[in-house]
Amino acid sequence: MMRFAFAHAITSAAKSLVARPAGRLALGVALCALSSQAFAADPTGDDAVRTLIRPRTQAVLSSEIAGRILRLPLHEGDRFRSGEVLVEFDCSWVTAAQSAAQAGLTHAQARLSGLEALASMRSAGSMDVALARAEVERARAELKTASLSVKHCVVNAPFNGRVIDLRARAFESVPANTPLLSVLDDSDLEASLVVPSSWLTWLKPGNAFTLEIDETHRRYSGRITRLGASVDPVSQTVTVFGSLNDVDPSVVAGMSGTARIPQSGTAEAPASGTAPGSPRAPGGPTPR
Repeated sequence: MMRFAFAHAITSAAKSLVARPAGRLALGVALCALSSQAFAADPTGDDAVRTLIRPRTQAVLSSEIAGRILRLPLHEGDRFRSGEVLVEFDCSWVTAAQSAAQAGLTHAQARLSGLEALASMRSAGSMDVALARAEVERARAELKTASLSVKHCVVNAPFNGRVIDLRARAFESVPANTPLLSVLDDSDLEASLVVPSSWLTWLKPGNAFTLEIDETHRRYSGRITRLGASVDPVSQTVTVFGSLNDVDPSVVAGMSGTARIPQSGTAEAPASGTAPGSPRAPGGPTPR
C-alpha cells in the first residue's frame, strides 16, 4: 500500500501549493506522474499499510521556576522510576524567600494577637483588628506561594520510562517554562496505521492485524483499538491505532513496519516476535 503512504507524505506540500492557481496546475501534473510510479511500485498487496510504533504516554518536562540547574543525573536512553528526581535546581534563593515569608506570617500573627488583646480592653478599634487579620491572611498566602516554589526546585518523573533527549544541561541557568527533557513510557506502545479512508466502511475497533517490523523483520499480532477523528482530504487516508500482543524488548518507539488488516476481521496470529519464514511452533499457526 505504498501509494497511500506516498500520498500521506506529500500532504503538507500539496496544501501549500493549492493556495496558488499556478501551484494547483503544477501539483496536478506532479501527482499524476509520481502517483503512477507509486502504484506501479506497490509490491505489498491491497491489505498492507505503513505503520509507526509510538508510545501512548510521552511528555516534555519543563522548568516551573527560573534558576540554575544543580543536578541532571540522567542521559539519553536512561531508565527511571516514577517519582525519581530527574532535575534539581539550586534553590538557595527560594528557601530564603520561604524563610522570609514564614517570618512575615509570624510577625503578622503577633501583631494581630496584640491588637485583639487591646481590643478586649477597648484600647484598639475593630477596624485595626480587621486590618491585622487581613495582614495575617496575606502573609499566609505569601508563605504558601514560597512553599510551592520550593516544591518546584526538583522535577520528578511522572511515570516509569526512559529519557528520549535532554534539552538542557547541568549548571545552566534557565528561565521558567523552559523545556528540560523529553521522556516516554516504553512499557505501553501502540501501533499507528495510515489506512485508506474507504476502509472506514468495514474497519472497526477489534479488527485483527499482523505487523512486520522493518528494523527487526519480526512479526506481531494486534487489534485495532480506535479510529482517527478526521480524514486527510488530500491523501484520502485516516490514521487508526492498535495494540500489539506480546511485544518483546526489541520493539522500541519510532520503529516502523508493514501491517496487514484482512477485511474479514481475523488475522493469522504469529508467535510473539517470530521472523518471516520461521518454522511453526507445535500447535501454533504458521507465520506469514
